[in-house]
Amino acid sequence: MEECVRQKLTRSIGVSNFNSEQVTRVLEKSSIKPVMNQVECHPYLQQKKLIKFCKDHDIAVTAYSPLGAPNAMFPPPGCPVLMKDEKLKAIGEKYGKSLAQMALRFLVSTSMLVPARGLDLKLVSSGSQ
Repeated sequence: MEECVRQKLTRSIGVSNFNSEQVTRVLEKSSIKPVMNQVECHPYLQQKKLIKFCKDHDIAVTAYSPLGAPNAMFPPPGCPVLMKDEKLKAIGEKYGKSLAQMALRFLVSTSMLVPARGLDLKLVSSGSQ
């Protein structure tokens, strides 16, 4: 990947699902540090230590599955479904926001990058509020 940067085939390098130990190894062995680490992150899986580690090393973090992973192949036993969370739903109703908007706002408040996904611009716009 570093050679791709040198040849100007790409501008930067990103990683996915790396924990802090893996990121450390990359930092120790590479001359070009990754600019991004994409990891699963949502109110039920906050990844606070990893996010802090990445911030301390100037690596941005992008949320994967910011609304939870209800269709995961191997969900943790007893893991609740984020989009059916009654507490989050009640908070959303109090502020006139959808459950999805509440979950996304939580991530944005932690400086997490949350990619917009969808073709309906109205939905993408509402997700940013």
